[in-house]
Amino acid sequence: MRILMLPRYTTRGASSRYRFWQYVPGLRSAGHEVEIKPLLGDGYLTELYGTGHRGWRWLAGGYASRLLDTLRAG
Repeated sequence: MRILMLPRYTTRGASSRYRFWQYVPGLRSAGHEVEIKPLLGDGYLTELYGTGHRGWRWLAGGYASRLLDTLRAG
């Protein structure tokens, strides 16, 4: 089975690690094809943790990328 996971963050985000990333090895070992497309990259978290505010560039780019990912998923 093909599985597309759409977490908010990469493995640096604790919420995404807890909700998504921990299941990837088990799903792959069970024979599933897992593709992971985080909404926001590590740069967003670096900026958020460093300055305390969210950059709109990261959000706009992330949502545009998410839209394309869902359209390509079929």
